[in-house]
Amino acid sequence: MVIIALQMKENFEKLFTARFVSILIVSSVVGIVLFSLYFQSHTQQVLRARKEKDRYFGSAFLSPIPDKSEFVKLKYFAPNEAYKVIAKMEIFTDEQFVSMWSSDGKKVNYQKFAKIYFKINNIECTSLVFKNTESKDSTQLFMPFRDLSNGKFTYQGGRYLDLVWENNHEIVLDFNLAYNPYCAYNYKYSCPLAPKENKLMVNIEAGEKIY
Repeated sequence: MVIIALQMKENFEKLFTARFVSILIVSSVVGIVLFSLYFQSHTQQVLRARKEKDRYFGSAFLSPIPDKSEFVKLKYFAPNEAYKVIAKMEIFTDEQFVSMWSSDGKKVNYQKFAKIYFKINNIECTSLVFKNTESKDSTQLFMPFRDLSNGKFTYQGGRYLDLVWENNHEIVLDFNLAYNPYCAYNYKYSCPLAPKENKLMVNIEAGEKIY
């Protein structure tokens, strides 16, 4: 009986060890797959948005492209998760407005909503984010910005980010979604220019390139 009990104990320990190892392996594989899917989903999301924008620019009546017959696609940096960051927000408690110069020499009014703080390539950055005074959606914010890539790889007048605010003191900045103003494709459009507070002293090698 003692020998049988010892054999049963040994078999149970082997079975437990085998199952534990199997669970550990499966968990590791699942973790790797989920980790991979997380990054793939961001890349796929960015690429899908770019494909849809190319389709729109090449065919839509309201596209800013003057000659759609020669349009193929826009130029972008490869998607890079490092340029998706979380910024801390210092929300203005009182209404403050600013008149931004536009590309045609006119001015347009925007409400200064918050000052944000974030880090890109280990460089501390600050910027203002704005609320369009004509929009009724309080969650939609606007960030025109310039960076050190302007005139070399990206449009010299700067680029834009559309942001979604979720009623807290943080906001996601995904520079992979940075896009050119319409005046980058067609001089007939009037586009607000980024104020001096939104000049980032770093190369933002993400998002849309020079057309």
